[in-house]
Amino acid sequence: MFNSKHDAAGIHAAARAVGGCAVYTSDKPGEHDFDLLRRLVFPDGSVPVALRPGRPTADCLFKDPTGYADPLASTSAPPNVAKPPADPTALKIWNTNRFGYVVAAFNLRGSAWDRRRRSYQTFEEEVSPVTAKITIGDIPAWAPTPAPGSAGVAGVAAAAQFESHFRHTDEVVVDSAADPAAAASAAELTHTLEPQLRRARRTSEGFGADSVAERVVVAYSHVSGDVKLMRASDEISVELGTRDYEVVTMAELTALTNPDSSAGVDVDVGAGASASASASANAHGVAGLSWAPIGLGNMLNSGGTVLSYKAAVAPSGGKTPPAPGSRAQASVGLMGGAGEFVGWASEAPVSVTIEFERPDASGRARAVAYSYDAESGLFKVLVDAPDRQTITITW
Repeated sequence: MFNSKHDAAGIHAAARAVGGCAVYTSDKPGEHDFDLLRRLVFPDGSVPVALRPGRPTADCLFKDPTGYADPLASTSAPPNVAKPPADPTALKIWNTNRFGYVVAAFNLRGSAWDRRRRSYQTFEEEVSPVTAKITIGDIPAWAPTPAPGSAGVAGVAAAAQFESHFRHTDEVVVDSAADPAAAASAAELTHTLEPQLRRARRTSEGFGADSVAERVVVAYSHVSGDVKLMRASDEISVELGTRDYEVVTMAELTALTNPDSSAGVDVDVGAGASASASASANAHGVAGLSWAPIGLGNMLNSGGTVLSYKAAVAPSGGKTPPAPGSRAQASVGLMGGAGEFVGWASEAPVSVTIEFERPDASGRARAVAYSYDAESGLFKVLVDAPDRQTITITW
């Protein structure tokens, strides 16, 4: 539990967003920070929970992010007690969403659990800032694959198998005769997850999912509001002051143009459709039309609000206007909750429609207004109803 009015409530909320856990508060009646709670929980009580328990990134393992070099010593110990290390460490936690990942960084310096006093003790009044460096290598499935025969191959393969097992269920067994609806749902789930499973299997075999050098990931920072295209050599450097945090949603770019075909094809999302840099790259450094769904940007775990994702590739034959049915499209199913859908695209869409899942005719798709920032590549769509919805973007 945490208190939403506490000085450290932001850190606690971010920890719940990336922790893959339920959200509990211990607020007194009438004393709530609803602005903060609305970033965790929808009005109907549903929560965009990450799929697995949050886990620390490899670079902060076996380090003490509190800066307390000797956790067994009391703060009342003599002056020769080990002092906080000169190189402060941020705590970074990562988790998995259906179509991407989330990484959170925290500055936890200044206090630690004192085992002698059995309470938290403050040992650093002037808390030093911590610089957290976030990379796509923080995600085991995206970490660079060591060269064949090197000592790191076995570790990467084991990590990929671990992530494959815990991210999705490889097989769903349902008695179709006893429950036809459940069987159909299981078949749809298996079909939807197959691309990710194929990618994880290729990685566990040592070949890598896609070329690490070619993978391009959109990283959206929730506190700063910044967006960045990241490759294996890139990083996001965040300076965290006292009780500061940052939550970064990561989604891999999908290429929506197919220069080798004169007809549109469906994208096998997550398998072989990654955007990459090339000699013909556009202003954003990627070739052709590419995009990635981020989710409802008003939620700390925005990637957790994306329930389904389909895309159709269009040919890049330079037709003006494109032939009927040849436009690129992407459809994103979202959890029920009003807010602002955020996505990234290398080009501005020509139209956006939204369809709410209602039993009556009002659930039909309707065109909605959107904004697109050509410099950053971000486009935003206001979602003004708390129902589950499907947003369709056309280029």
